[in-house]
Formats: sequence, structure tokens, C-alpha cells
Amino acid sequence: MLQRPLECESRVSLSSAPCVAVNKRAMSSTAVEGVAPSGALDEPVVSREMREVVSRKNRIRMSPWKINLLTRQVRGLPVVEALMQLKFSRKQKGPPLVAKVIQNAANLANIRHNLQAEDLMVAEAFVNRANIQKGIMFMGKGRFGLKLRRYSHVVVRLKEIDFEGSLAACKNRFQRARWETRRALADKVREAREGDGARDGSGLA
Repeated sequence: MLQRPLECESRVSLSSAPCVAVNKRAMSSTAVEGVAPSGALDEPVVSREMREVVSRKNRIRMSPWKINLLTRQVRGLPVVEALMQLKFSRKQKGPPLVAKVIQNAANLANIRHNLQAEDLMVAEAFVNRANIQKGIMFMGKGRFGLKLRRYSHVVVRLKEIDFEGSLAACKNRFQRARWETRRALADKVREAREGDGARDGSGLA
């Protein structure tokens, strides 16, 4: 019973600070409720909600497996680069169909939100299986088989590009240079568009 007061007296003699019992639970609650850490005093970063549009094309006369190869290719790319990839694709029938869906979504974003193609990226692009029509496949020697005509639904969701967030998430200088080039192109097209609008307005005046 006498050891604790002696220990407290020895501590007082060595250090001028008094021996005070601290409740850890109370201290933690005080730190959470009252005092904020030094890093939390900075202003919070408010992320702006990115605008998006959705376009879909139903009953495309093509197999879902074939169109899925194209949607996987353009998923996550900016709209300009996605259209360029589809333009130079070696596939014959699928690229124009997927490019038309992406272009329709870009036109819809321009009408609703006044966004240009350089400000958009393909956030989602996927294929759903539609109905399957069955027919007769005639073969030699009087035989016949079953022919399947597959249809597909294509859905594309375009989202506004967050250039600041993309630049902050870059892991190396090559990715940063790529995103800086994309942002410069978008700014250039936007300035040209605003200049044309101002010129048209002055001409009407």
C-alpha cells in the first residue's frame, strides 16, 4: 500500500511536473469531439459531381460475343480516342455500330449539358443478349439443320472527365503528360467554340 505514494514522490523529485492520473477514454473522446488534429484544420476538398449521359441501341443484328470485344476495347477511354480506335479497327461490321452509339451519347451530352466530346470519357460500355431467332439451315443431300440469328443490346454511359483528379492520380510522368495533353486539347476546343459563339453573336448584333 505504501509503494505507490513513494513512487509518486520519487517521480515528483525527478521532474517538476505533478503526478496526474489521465483517463485515456476521456482523452480520446475529447480529441474526437473537441480538438481536431493538425491535418484536419485544412479546408476540405469538395469534389464536384461529374455529369453523365446514357445511350443505348437495341436489337443489333450481331452476336453479343463479337460486340463485347469492341466494348472492352473502348471502355475507360476518352470519347475522341474511343472513336479513333473504332475507326481503325480491323473488324468490319461491329465498329460502326458501337461508334454510332458513342456518338449519339456525345451529342446528347452536348444538348443537355453543353459538353463537348473532348470533355467526356466512356465510363461504361457493355452488351446484353437480346432475343435469338431460329431458322432452317439447308445442307446437302436433303439434310437441314438449325440456324441461330443472335441479337444484342449495347449500352454506353459517358461521364465528364475530372482532369484535376486524373492528374492527381497519375503514377508516373508519362501518364501525367498524357492527361495534360488531353486537357490542353479540351481547353483549345472549348476556346475555339466560345470564340465562334462570340463571333456569331457580334455578327447578329
